[in-house]
Amino acid sequence: MCLVPELNGTKGAGSQMVSATIKWMKENTDRLFLYTMADGIMGKCGYVYQASNFYFGEKYWTSVYMMENGEKLHPRSTKELCIENAIFEGYDPKVKPQVFWLTTKFMLHKDISKVKGYMFRYIYPLNKKAKKIMKRESNLDWSLDYPKDEDLQWIDITDSKNKKVIDKPAFTYEDAKYNAKNINQVSTLPVE
Repeated sequence: MCLVPELNGTKGAGSQMVSATIKWMKENTDRLFLYTMADGIMGKCGYVYQASNFYFGEKYWTSVYMMENGEKLHPRSTKELCIENAIFEGYDPKVKPQVFWLTTKFMLHKDISKVKGYMFRYIYPLNKKAKKIMKRESNLDWSLDYPKDEDLQWIDITDSKNKKVIDKPAFTYEDAKYNAKNINQVSTLPVE
């Protein structure tokens, strides 16, 4: 779920959006579930889903890059950086044309951090049949035992040999460089 900056922080905006989505799905689709995740790496454990009576499934680790300007960059968005990394490491393009994860040496050179944090799974059964399926057939133990702020964790894994627990990263998009294309694309969409 993503709110426009004008609504971000507006009391109840997230809950209203979730409520409207659930209502619309029940009335307009034959879907059984609304499945979502809370981005713990951004400091969110899913309070809006908890308030909406979603079931919590599990938490799992994920990782992102924190660029030199504080920008969060998903590993799937690093194609150009991986090519630059391969050249930096001196790889022969005929033998190993690229790397798929940024190397420690390259990250330290570029002042990039690799941060590991949690993602939290949530599901909302849209009818009684879905709830039975969720309880009987899922590999996850869906419950109302929700994560809280104290369950959030971050680890700097830039150097895999010297991992360290850190405070919540101060991600920012104010001077976006790596995500600028996506941000500009979204900011030009008409708001209805």
